[in-house]
Amino acid sequence: MKRYGRMASMLLIFALISGCNEIDITSRRLERDVIVDGLDTEWDGARYLIDKQYITIGALNDDNYLYLRFSTPDRMKQTRIAALGCTVWFDTEGGTKKRLGIHFPIGRNRPPAMPPSGHFAGADSVHTQRMRAILDSTRTRIELIGPGEKERTTIDRAEAETRGILIATNISKNILVHELRIPLRQTGADGFTVQPKTGKPLGVGIELGHVDSKTALNLRKRDEKTEKARELRRRGFSQMSNPMIDSYELWVRVFLTGK
Repeated sequence: MKRYGRMASMLLIFALISGCNEIDITSRRLERDVIVDGLDTEWDGARYLIDKQYITIGALNDDNYLYLRFSTPDRMKQTRIAALGCTVWFDTEGGTKKRLGIHFPIGRNRPPAMPPSGHFAGADSVHTQRMRAILDSTRTRIELIGPGEKERTTIDRAEAETRGILIATNISKNILVHELRIPLRQTGADGFTVQPKTGKPLGVGIELGHVDSKTALNLRKRDEKTEKARELRRRGFSQMSNPMIDSYELWVRVFLTGK
């Protein structure tokens, strides 16, 4: 397990996975305003590149709010998020239990089509334009999960803002960026807060949207002999694996920074 502090503003930090599969990052103290718009313009010096995952994570905090961002150039992950959404999970005891979650965007709830291969930065591609069109049609509502085991509430983004939550997903130059502000302190009776237990980091998980297990199995069986399956095997995936519907989670432990 290795912990990282501040680095030069233009450096990405490789968060190495230890033998216990824990990834620790340190949230930087908020020293500037962050506009939650999915444009990734305020995060210099606060990005952590998760090696081999094609995901970069950032964390900033003050006494009242935690700001999170993650981004990916991976077209499969981008397509999953646009079509099926993603859930950011929080474990206030520093583990990987799904105690609180925010699902956004609320996708179209059907399996996404396979995108063109590759993950490239640069000028907007046809794929980027397609992803932006899908996001424009799905990013008006969010789903709050917890704290009760089966508690799920769907609200629009305006109502979420009254609860202190800001969220945005955008894609530009072939990079998808997801930004989130979440309260660390209770703001009302219906507040949604992620203040970690004293002396503990905050467990943060990213789970890509997925179809239910029965649908996934039927899709795998249907696709076994198709050109899609042959393409997946050419990319190195097993016959019964499909990166567009397989479960995907990534967890990190975030250490907040005090004054």
